[in-house]
Amino acid sequence: MALCNPDGNGPHEAGAIDGVGDVNGGIEGNLDIRVPEIDTQYGEPLWRQKRGIAVEQGSCAYLQLAMRDGHGNNIDLTDYGLYNNDDNSPTTSESSSSGGTVGSIKARWREASLIDSNLYQTTPTIVDAANGIVKSIIPSQISDATGIYLAQFAILNDADCPRFMNDCYVYVLHSAWYSDAERRKGPPLIDDVRLSIRDSDPVLNELLDEYAFDVGEISFAATRAVQYWNDQPPVISAARYSTKTFPFREIWLSGIQLFLFEMAEEHFRRNAFKVSAGGTITDDMNKYREYNSAWKERFQRYTEMLMHRKAQINLSRGWGWLDSGYPGRLYL
Repeated sequence: MALCNPDGNGPHEAGAIDGVGDVNGGIEGNLDIRVPEIDTQYGEPLWRQKRGIAVEQGSCAYLQLAMRDGHGNNIDLTDYGLYNNDDNSPTTSESSSSGGTVGSIKARWREASLIDSNLYQTTPTIVDAANGIVKSIIPSQISDATGIYLAQFAILNDADCPRFMNDCYVYVLHSAWYSDAERRKGPPLIDDVRLSIRDSDPVLNELLDEYAFDVGEISFAATRAVQYWNDQPPVISAARYSTKTFPFREIWLSGIQLFLFEMAEEHFRRNAFKVSAGGTITDDMNKYREYNSAWKERFQRYTEMLMHRKAQINLSRGWGWLDSGYPGRLYL
């Protein structure tokens, strides 16, 4: 069971903070707030890339998100009649500069593979309206169950119809601070995933000096590994899993590696560019063949493990026993 408030209210409000353009994702003095890491490529932040956070199971934490438009620019919420929660400014039934009347902002939470249909909703706090910074408690129904989730923040009009949405992966990790009977399920730890592919510290990536894969990319790969299991024949209804219930950890880890390497392969394939200047040749992006070879090796290993396990499950469900109905006696 969780050690924090079972109703999902979490800790007391942690006060307004900025966090605008926080590339490293950390906020000093606010340990209960999770801000998505903004991945970088050669020092340039990738503002439009899918974001993700990691949160430990059973913890009471907030997700803080910067609402950004399609160009990666922070949205000014005051244009929609939304203001900081500690202001006395109106937040409903007033005209806004964007036209019409203003509404509110809500967050909804669901499991990422869509196998689990449960949906939860929270009301975020507006931390910095001018820079689009909002935060919401992570519901206990999410933080108590290891898995991968999508949090979707939406600006609503006065009829509660979404006008604009941003989303973020929430990767819930196993924790010793939570006790339940399903501890064996849930995704591999992100640190273990990175350790398995030598991406556990930026120093190990000598050219980038940064993690090769961020939390959003690992979350996508982990979700896709489960979806691949569900989609491959034979489709077994009793073995159709979500990211909350998938039980085969080695298969899952191999699938995550597989799809991370597929993303890296596509990245190097599209960005390979040999430069010759001053008698030197720079070709550091020419790694497509290496990653393609690694991907093929992992694909074979992953599919073999997957099909052997599916065959075992399918075979075990093809056997049973029937009682004859005749009474039996035991003679001594």
